[in-house]
Amino acid sequence: MRTRIACLLAAGLLGCGAEPGVMGPLELCEGQPCLADVLQAPDRLAGSERQIAVEEPLPGPHLRVMTYNIRFGGELGWQLDDIASVIRAQQVDIVGLQEVDHLQVRSGMHREAEELAEATGLVHQYYGCALHCGDTLPGRYGLAILSRHELVEREKVFLPNTPDGDWMMEGGPEPRVLLCGRVAVEQLPVRFCVTHLSNGADQGAAATRQHQAEYILEQLADELPEGRVVLVGDLNESPSWAAVSRLRGVLEDSLDEVGDPGLTIPADTPSVRFDYILHGAGSATLAASVPSTTASDHRPVVAELELAR
Repeated sequence: MRTRIACLLAAGLLGCGAEPGVMGPLELCEGQPCLADVLQAPDRLAGSERQIAVEEPLPGPHLRVMTYNIRFGGELGWQLDDIASVIRAQQVDIVGLQEVDHLQVRSGMHREAEELAEATGLVHQYYGCALHCGDTLPGRYGLAILSRHELVEREKVFLPNTPDGDWMMEGGPEPRVLLCGRVAVEQLPVRFCVTHLSNGADQGAAATRQHQAEYILEQLADELPEGRVVLVGDLNESPSWAAVSRLRGVLEDSLDEVGDPGLTIPADTPSVRFDYILHGAGSATLAASVPSTTASDHRPVVAELELAR
């Protein structure tokens, strides 16, 4: 096949023959030592401006991604407008949000995911409740995905939330979830997931996050060979800690790829990095940054990804 392609590219300049150095018509190329003609008859190229082309892979489409812990939109939801402005300013295609309220008194009874979707133009939204999910009264709390592209194959799974790797849904630590959906960018499918790992600096919290990281990788195992998977979120750890190190050992870290330390919290004078955009081998980071804003207690992270065709 490679010889055939080389012949076609050289058509009209070299031709091919049964013997090296002998010119012949294009239809004789198949099965003939066309590359030998090129190698053994360099004099035939002298003075010629024509060259054999090497086909370069086409650049892939871009996906502009954000992760943002919005701290329930602020007291009574007063910062929702500012948060929407931050998202709009970055012109992202998809964003994973953490600490999103739904009909909570503390945040002014807003339907935050729905309102932010409308305010940003990212009209395909998926809300995943993590806390108070079974209550009949208003007041849910969780994660959300807002997307410019249609969001399909939506899925929410609860993560282990105890140091021994079990699930305690009632009367235990705060439940944590992984929220995922699939988008198509120029017909290339991309699995996009957002999460918010357990908080705390003690050994028990660190052990819990390690179990959560392993469970997330299990959930993404089918996506990893092709590599068009993006995981974003507030991981409640610095890059050197065990759970984040485990995830970064399998997935690429966009901020790390561009050499940005990516400090995200506290938003006014950030000194720690808890927020990440991680992706598989099916995409590459073209740019990544941490926009300066105090609309929440975290700063967001933004990355421009190029998808492999």
